[in-house]
Amino acid sequence: MANQNTGVLQIVGAAYGLKQVTAQVIKLVNRQAYPESLTVLASNQTFGDTWIGHEKTLTVVYRYDGGPTFVATASEGQTLNIGVPQFEQAAQTHAPAPQDEATQSGLTVWGASFGPVDVSTTVRSLVDGAAKTLSLVPDNVTFNAACEGKRSAFVIVASYSGQVPFIDIVVEGNPYALSYRPPLHILSAFYGLKDVTDIVRASVSRRRLSVSASSSVFGDGWPAMRKTLHVVYRYGDRKPQMAATTENQLLHIDYDQATPAGQASLDPRALNIIAAAYGPVDVTAKVAALVENGSLSFTADSMTFGDTWPAAVKSFSLVYSWGTTAVSSVNVPEETPVSITQPEPTFAADRTFVSLAGLLAAGDEIKLQTAAGGYWSLAADGQIAALGTSSDAAEVFTIGVPEALDSAAITLRCRDGSYVSAGPDGTLRAGGSVEDAVQLMASLQANGAINIGVVGGAGAPFIAVTATGAIAVDGSYDTNFSTCFNLLLNPTRAGNASHLQAFASETMLDGPVDMKLVKVVWKLTGGCFLVTGLGPLLGDPRDIGPTLYRFLRRYPGVMNKIAVLIATINCNRAMPSSALLSVLKAIHEAGILMPVLRLTLATSGWMGISWAIVTILTKVQGGVATAGAVQGAEPGESISGWAYETTMDMLDYINSTGGAALMLAYERMISADQPILRRAHGGGVSGLRARMAQQDPSGSSVGPMPRPFPAHV
Repeated sequence: MANQNTGVLQIVGAAYGLKQVTAQVIKLVNRQAYPESLTVLASNQTFGDTWIGHEKTLTVVYRYDGGPTFVATASEGQTLNIGVPQFEQAAQTHAPAPQDEATQSGLTVWGASFGPVDVSTTVRSLVDGAAKTLSLVPDNVTFNAACEGKRSAFVIVASYSGQVPFIDIVVEGNPYALSYRPPLHILSAFYGLKDVTDIVRASVSRRRLSVSASSSVFGDGWPAMRKTLHVVYRYGDRKPQMAATTENQLLHIDYDQATPAGQASLDPRALNIIAAAYGPVDVTAKVAALVENGSLSFTADSMTFGDTWPAAVKSFSLVYSWGTTAVSSVNVPEETPVSITQPEPTFAADRTFVSLAGLLAAGDEIKLQTAAGGYWSLAADGQIAALGTSSDAAEVFTIGVPEALDSAAITLRCRDGSYVSAGPDGTLRAGGSVEDAVQLMASLQANGAINIGVVGGAGAPFIAVTATGAIAVDGSYDTNFSTCFNLLLNPTRAGNASHLQAFASETMLDGPVDMKLVKVVWKLTGGCFLVTGLGPLLGDPRDIGPTLYRFLRRYPGVMNKIAVLIATINCNRAMPSSALLSVLKAIHEAGILMPVLRLTLATSGWMGISWAIVTILTKVQGGVATAGAVQGAEPGESISGWAYETTMDMLDYINSTGGAALMLAYERMISADQPILRRAHGGGVSGLRARMAQQDPSGSSVGPMPRPFPAHV
């Protein structure tokens, strides 16, 4: 169990009647008390009438300080209290924490109630441990309860390994069966010509979907026309699928374990056709076959796809992505031309180089390897040549940053203390002074090769390997085989301190930090780098995490993206990993991708960074121009595992004082409804507003958060 003396009250799940009210209950926790406490009246005034005509029960599954979970209930009209007695009970309980059980077993029951009765023990005893399933009929016989004269609801909070806890609510007498299902993600949904994605997402229950394709559910999405419902969905990290049906029919989506997993595989350099439908028929394969030279151009008609719904005017919908970026969609009536051409990526084909400025800092140690495999080393006369046959034989250079601290140029100092300089013949030699040191600037090609340019002077900009194996200033501007290098980096703490001073003011290192928030920020930054190409980092992230957080706090756009994600998680516990990876894009757009990468490397030792950076840029920007970019470093840990851990850390933060302050700030923004920073294009605040609106009876919209976090938590 975690530290039992902090008194932090965590709400794992809550339900009132037939509605999940976890987010509302979290906001009601008194974070100023010790231990933290909860006092709430179980009433329609507090939560709304979630089961008309029936007496309702408020169920709260909670824990203190990450320990074992408990269940508290209150019948309608009663007050539910969690405080000192419950904290003392938790402190004296030595049962394993549920998250520990969840990592060891397939199915974990965090808590369950039947009406006002805690039935957790009974439900846990009914779990089939071998099959990892649960099947029961919630009634008085099953739970040996006496609730005469009223109908009860069965509430269960459970999770499978690697999943965020979910809440299922079943009316008394209705059979309940629980078997493994990954989270169900709705990528897009169209009814006729209307985008109904948010409505379909709100219709997901128990990781399944059953919805009627009717105008009474979605509104008339195409007046006077017979409509189709197109839903693109994905279970966990499986390959996205398309489901379609015609108007006034039921659409069912459920997890089929027997179906081959078919992991989603997106080409980071190309147009990816995720799913397409014409009328009620899946035409994904036909659309994919129409892609030529990375673009699409066709007419959505029966000549292209066949008459998939005779005598009806059909609609066509397409979900696609460029590389691994967020999905986009097209939804048009038949006979409409569809044209999709590649957008100009940030990592553009005509921009050959990506500067590594901000990645290297004074005090770092590097080794350099040629494209042919030899390492830079010192000959007997001090000449630098590609003579090293292994990393152990390579010369270790220490980086210096000349002139201004934010200079993109670097100098190289040899192990004997002398500096690398350029001789009259252009060859690089050791033995120079700091004044004679040649100033270099490293840049990355889209194919993963590093080119080293010379700053200043009249010569050609590139360093190359000559025919004799010497390293010299090249006489050509070509980025050929001789000018390509690989770089091995050993970042040092001294270099890290110098780097921080170059990119932020000294005051950024002042003031306290919220360690729960630090953990979230680390997972969304350093953790992103783990899953996108760096592999496991050594050292303790608690050491570098606070510094990284303080650095990012000076970039409101990045922190606002993190705040939006946290608020979205508060409303929708199952988020695709691509949404979490969007923080990387915000970091890149802020111009600090290399500095942030630099900070995450502070806990690492010698490593090759070329392919790692290309892989990261590929993930962030949807592909690079050169075909070889998808090779190289593989993810250091599974995306799904990282997404689960990150989501749990977010929920832990939401259940804290700082998280409560963040949610309160968003509530104030809801009331103020500030439109000034609304975004007109995908995701971001507008997407959050749509998702939260369906859970907010008042219908008020979510405004932006110009300052998402207090300066000092």
